[in-house]
Amino acid sequence: MQKAEGTNTRSVLRSIASNWLLLVLSAIVNLLITPLVIDGLSSSYYGVWAFINDLTAYSSLLYFGLGTALVRYISTARQDDNGVVISELVSTVTLMYFGMGLFCLLGMSCISPFVGPWLLGDDLSATSRSMIQAATVLIGVQVLLMFVGSAFAGMLHGYERFDLANAAGMSVLLLRTAAIYLFVQGDNAMLQLAVITTCGEALRVLLLCILAHRVSPQLRIRLVNFSTNILRKIFGFAGAAFVIQLAARLINYTDTVVIGLMIGASATAYYSIAATFFVYGAQFSNSVTSVFMPRLAQQFRMNRVGEFRDTYIRCCSLATLIGTYFAVSVAWLGVPFIRIWIGDEFADEVGWVVIALMVGYAAQVFYAQAPLVLFQAQGSLRGLAVIRISEGVLNLALSLVLGWFYGINGVATATLVSGVLIGLGITPYHSSRAVELPFRTYLVQTLRHSLACAVVLCVVYGGLMWFW
Repeated sequence: MQKAEGTNTRSVLRSIASNWLLLVLSAIVNLLITPLVIDGLSSSYYGVWAFINDLTAYSSLLYFGLGTALVRYISTARQDDNGVVISELVSTVTLMYFGMGLFCLLGMSCISPFVGPWLLGDDLSATSRSMIQAATVLIGVQVLLMFVGSAFAGMLHGYERFDLANAAGMSVLLLRTAAIYLFVQGDNAMLQLAVITTCGEALRVLLLCILAHRVSPQLRIRLVNFSTNILRKIFGFAGAAFVIQLAARLINYTDTVVIGLMIGASATAYYSIAATFFVYGAQFSNSVTSVFMPRLAQQFRMNRVGEFRDTYIRCCSLATLIGTYFAVSVAWLGVPFIRIWIGDEFADEVGWVVIALMVGYAAQVFYAQAPLVLFQAQGSLRGLAVIRISEGVLNLALSLVLGWFYGINGVATATLVSGVLIGLGITPYHSSRAVELPFRTYLVQTLRHSLACAVVLCVVYGGLMWFW
């Protein structure tokens, strides 16, 4: 028993460490590459690039929660060493993802002629229009590849081999960064950037496919392995997961679209830089919570109530602590960092945006990211889905209203207010009941370390600011 527990702990730590290594490497690369890309594209064209890439975030709605369901069912099927079921699961999801990716490629191709005029005006030159159109189509190809790769990554996650999936990501990231540094320049910089990122995604899919077959040699991706029974089983779980993903898109990814359509490309660039902190913070905390989901699903299936509760409390407490540390640090140091990193133009525009997004992010880790894996493992997502979609609708409505009057500051405020009013007000109580703990006990066990961390950091950063 002790040996198994030690092995499980090492597996969790290995997965979290590899997740963080990929995220840290991504952050460093982004810090180095973003100023070069902005200089090469100009702030307006960088706003167009950010707008196109943010549009692709909505393609994740077409995952329909299948990725989450795949991880959950792979984690239980591998306990029985059932290669036939695993092949049916991965084949079914891969073929579904391929169809969804083709749909996204068609959609991006249809809107590609209009992206440039929408954001930069009708007086845009024919050469620039063609470049933006081609870049948009290539991003559509990239989305198709991302869909296919997600099936293989989901299989590796179900086997708790996050380290292998991350190794593929890190290899491609380094190659892509070198290519951007060497080749992205001149009048066709946006098109060059799109070609490089799309080729990088193709290589990542190939590596994930090879690694998936190494982990499960009996894996067979074939059309004949497509199973309608498996599809019905997955969709039975995935429906509520899809609603939660829809809410996440409304909450986290409509901001730049609203700003781009209501205010303009330059404002989108300002907000996108500030929102980069939110994205990286969410990835860091999610790199912790996602690792626990396969373990929680196994414990719940085997009715190990005490182990299940303890595992989730550790998951929530650790993720919230990491989120709090990141959020408080960025709230104090984010704007000075942007001033050094990008320049005064961006730093002067995003002061309140950084603070509002970071407070909202820290709260979201506690009331959304950690509870998500809890209810995924239990297979009971409907309650959380209702809460999250309500928050998403409120966030979009407030973004449209406050964005009209207060610009990007109003959009950031909408994200914060909607989370506090709905998410933070309801979800913690719902989570405490799911793990059969008194509400007060649940709050103490999950938040005590985070609150202490927040107080200490505020004192330290406040003292440093006052001293300097």
